[in-house]
Amino acid sequence: MALTGESGESQYSTSEGLKARTYGDHRMLDENIESALILESDADWDMRLKSSMLGLAEGAREIADFQFDRSPGAHGMGTHPRDLSIPQAPAPYGDNWDLLWIGHCGAAGDPNGRAYSYHDPASGGREHAWVVDGAPTAAWGDLLQTRLVFQLRMACCMPAYAVSKRAAAKLDRKFAVGNAPVDLKLRSHCMEDLDLTCLGTYPSIFSVSESKTNIGSDKLGLDVDNVKAGLGMQISARLNSLLHLAEKGPEFWQKEWDVQVPTAENSTLSAGELVDSTQVGAV
Repeated sequence: MALTGESGESQYSTSEGLKARTYGDHRMLDENIESALILESDADWDMRLKSSMLGLAEGAREIADFQFDRSPGAHGMGTHPRDLSIPQAPAPYGDNWDLLWIGHCGAAGDPNGRAYSYHDPASGGREHAWVVDGAPTAAWGDLLQTRLVFQLRMACCMPAYAVSKRAAAKLDRKFAVGNAPVDLKLRSHCMEDLDLTCLGTYPSIFSVSESKTNIGSDKLGLDVDNVKAGLGMQISARLNSLLHLAEKGPEFWQKEWDVQVPTAENSTLSAGELVDSTQVGAV
């Protein structure tokens, strides 16, 4: 579901970004849409998106769908591991998240929350991550071909995020007042509202690309000249999608940097497990 400020009018007097945000909430509630992935017009992603999203789904279920002790001092995985007697939810991404902030230019997690690491060939690690403000601690190494899912408390920029129907009802009320850039308003709610479950990824799964199709263009997305790879994307979908449609396989895809292989020196995480989230903080 692609949303722009012109898609519909909000009942609130606010910015175009917030109009689009509230319009999306209304549409989800009116049409009983269980979840929606919302992309900005300049979003880009890696051609190996499937592996990134499969790991995200695993992490979202591991973090949000297992009950855990919320009392002070008992949040960390080292003090209160997940309860394996509770069955996993049947939904691919789980049932208990509100917001998946999977396209950003910086994020940090709840120091008392959960984090999940998984192997992802599309992750270029710290060297190629698109970061303006906020990243997990350097103690976890370079994160080459490793991605984290964690309980998010801070993020900025939003080329892509997913919202659940449950969250649409919450955000519709929260966005009824105030006027601010939509990413900063969502950030404030993820930081302050205990009833909102926000999950993030690092490195970011989605990024932004520069082209004539950006907001403000009069080409309405039809002009694909001079498109650049999204920041932090090794195999840009915007640059390689035509090759894919022409049935040109991965050996023909254009890469932004050489493939790197993680070593013991540049990664201290084991893939596919819950990890100590006390280290998921801003640097």
